[in-house]
Amino acid sequence: MVLARNMISFPTVGSQNQVFDYGTKPSVSILIPARNEEAVIKRCVDSCLLQDYDNYEVLVLNDQSDDQTGKILSSIGLDKGNFRVLTGQGPKPGWLGKPRACEQLAAASTGDILMFIDADVWLQSDAVSSVVASLVDENADAVTVWPQQHFNSYKERVVVPLVYFALMTMLPAVYVKRDPRWMPSFARLYFRTAFAAACGQCLAVKREAYDAIGGHETVKNEIVEDVQLAKSLKRNGFRISMHLGMGKVHCRMYTSDEEIFQGFRKNFFVGFGRNVPFFLSSAMLHALVFVLPYIFLLIGVLSGDFYLASMATASLVVIHIQRLTVDIRNGWNPIYGLFHARGVLWFQRLGITVLTDYFKKRDVQWKGRSILGK
Repeated sequence: MVLARNMISFPTVGSQNQVFDYGTKPSVSILIPARNEEAVIKRCVDSCLLQDYDNYEVLVLNDQSDDQTGKILSSIGLDKGNFRVLTGQGPKPGWLGKPRACEQLAAASTGDILMFIDADVWLQSDAVSSVVASLVDENADAVTVWPQQHFNSYKERVVVPLVYFALMTMLPAVYVKRDPRWMPSFARLYFRTAFAAACGQCLAVKREAYDAIGGHETVKNEIVEDVQLAKSLKRNGFRISMHLGMGKVHCRMYTSDEEIFQGFRKNFFVGFGRNVPFFLSSAMLHALVFVLPYIFLLIGVLSGDFYLASMATASLVVIHIQRLTVDIRNGWNPIYGLFHARGVLWFQRLGITVLTDYFKKRDVQWKGRSILGK
């Protein structure tokens, strides 16, 4: 039901009217926090500087990188008056690195709209126009875009799509923007933030809304600062619109098996609010739904139990139809959807690791910094 509804009501950014008859175009600040991004920063910035929107600036914050990021930035956009590189001051006490970098970028920017993107993102030339059109046409205060993910390795193709599968099968996109009409009015305010979602890889917010909630200072020590920022916006009555970035906003999230593991390790448990019972019950549910049918199918075939084998097959057909739908919508090779259970087992293993991290109070590093702010 959720997937079917999202296929209708989870729009692609730029699918609305992009003819601006709204008077003066709002100014846009594209804000890019960059720490040790030598492999991707040039592609990101170059794509930002080629936008067809005529009222924008690009700011990159070199967040104390110890690789070639700074050197690369110094050679980009030398003839562009709308491009600036900031020298990051590093996290303050009580702050994590990314929220602190975004705070510095916002403070230095001049735009009416703050468009935060990650350094591993690249934009089509009409991406900014599409995002602004979404904000204006939907009367939204913020727009978050889930980029079109690109993969080169088997592990990327098996693991990363599960994030989008969970998103599209569990969260109705329309409820990110508005409260469920079927929910009693007295319950809507309480549950409003439960439907808050955002993707920090591309998040645009009107400056007045950003300032009204206190900006990134309100999420200064949050690992999943994007979701917490969305919750703060919704809590304060602002409207968020959620879109897919097909053909407009692109990303290759991780480039090695180690990056995939460490990247998800830093925020997997946090995404469940560090709630151990909820985390364990979710892990059990995923194992039962996505892995157990294979076991039942094998038992049914080996024992000659036609009914058990038929029921297991029916379950697997439903699962793979859903996965095929998600893959096609996101432009991925559907063959890798056949390894969906393999991806689930990968996350089960990761779950054991992050729980061990939690109970042992073990620190985890990302880009040379502690995610616990130590």
